[in-house]
Amino acid sequence: MPGKGTKKVRRLFSIMRNVTETSEVTNMIILTRLSFLMFLAVLGVIAVTAVTMHEQTIPTQSPEYQNIAVSDLESTNTRGTIFDCNGVVLARSYLDEQGGQKRDYPYPEAFSHLLGTTYGTSFGNHGIEAYYHSDLVGSRKDNIRKSEGDSVYSTVNADIQQAIYSAAASIDEGGVVVTDCNTGAVIAMVSFPTYDLTVSAEEANALYLTSEYVNKCMRQLTPGSVFKLLSACVLIDNDCTDEMYDTGVAEFEDGVEPIRNYESGENGQCDVVRAIERSSNVWFSTSVWNLCNRGGSFSAGTYIAGLQKLGMNDKIITQLGTLHQDHNMSHADKNEVVQSSFGQGGLMVTPLYMNCLVSAIATDGTMYTPYFVSKTVSPKGKTVKETEPIALEYSVSEAAREEVRKGMIAAADKTYGLTYKGQFGEIYAKTGTAEIIKEGEKERNNKWITMAFPASDPQFAVTA
Repeated sequence: MPGKGTKKVRRLFSIMRNVTETSEVTNMIILTRLSFLMFLAVLGVIAVTAVTMHEQTIPTQSPEYQNIAVSDLESTNTRGTIFDCNGVVLARSYLDEQGGQKRDYPYPEAFSHLLGTTYGTSFGNHGIEAYYHSDLVGSRKDNIRKSEGDSVYSTVNADIQQAIYSAAASIDEGGVVVTDCNTGAVIAMVSFPTYDLTVSAEEANALYLTSEYVNKCMRQLTPGSVFKLLSACVLIDNDCTDEMYDTGVAEFEDGVEPIRNYESGENGQCDVVRAIERSSNVWFSTSVWNLCNRGGSFSAGTYIAGLQKLGMNDKIITQLGTLHQDHNMSHADKNEVVQSSFGQGGLMVTPLYMNCLVSAIATDGTMYTPYFVSKTVSPKGKTVKETEPIALEYSVSEAAREEVRKGMIAAADKTYGLTYKGQFGEIYAKTGTAEIIKEGEKERNNKWITMAFPASDPQFAVTA
């Protein structure tokens, strides 16, 4: 909702702006680093060639293939390296003084949830180390390599990841995810509380079994008012966007409880654009109520079908796990349906899914599968697998995009004060405050912001 958590949001957005402002300096640094890396790569090719001349490859047709398990390769092969999108090392293996293989993480906390660890099956299940384990140890469908695993190139930008990690370090619990609006590539993903990737296997397993260390960017959460973006799309597509006067309270029949705006504010005459800008609970609940009563008796079927066309009550399979979105309204009563219109009740979404939706609203309506790895490369430098953007079956209509964009631009500028003139120009944004979470004697709200920028040519989607 407007006004809550705005300082932290502005601070985070300022960091993103600073990354963009210093792009020329950053590019110079990256070019310098890449030049040095290219020089090292030339030297590396000589060394790798000398090693791989003696490398053994076992075809899948060979009987010997069946006798080699991935667990055997873990001890005999050098584990592959994980890079960011610019070739910055995120994880690599080396031999210790006793000749044993050790894993080095240059950013042991900033990338913990993205990389995961190599310890056991109960830890790191949502990280590249776990999901690309067979590639990293050298096991592939075409052959098994008995000296070195493949390298994995992630889509993440280490500079942006570090900037967000530093900016959000004061957050007690939460997450920030940045994606490419036009492809679904994950540019940064930070979750708090974080942990050190170099902890022991016992500590690692203990941490992962503690729910607070689960990756918040891929976790189901109650969305609050960011869900109004979905409700707006459904209402627009069903031509149920009548103007009404928002007095601050909405009254209903059949025992449905009255709905009030956050802090009981009155928003005056509202259409869908004004309702998004002011985050009007009254307008959204009344409009969904009217949609459900169109046939003369209450039925949530049309509303539910509209949400499902946007991916609700379905799952999105990614390279690092599955995103689940639940509306839980198959057997919901009237109160729950009305509450869902502004993101309360039994709704559950993931922050990464919200980036899919906002990206579609900001661009051509296409929702893309988020992805974290761009390619895997063999020790000889050959690209083994490469990721292409994959469009989901869900999309946002042109009519919905046009109206929702207007509301998000107005909200970002007039309500949240997030538009930076001369920097990003206009941006699309929506905030939300979900229902109170009780933890012992403490109560807290689950606060959201989701946005895309610049509005003139959207490149980034951010959800925090």
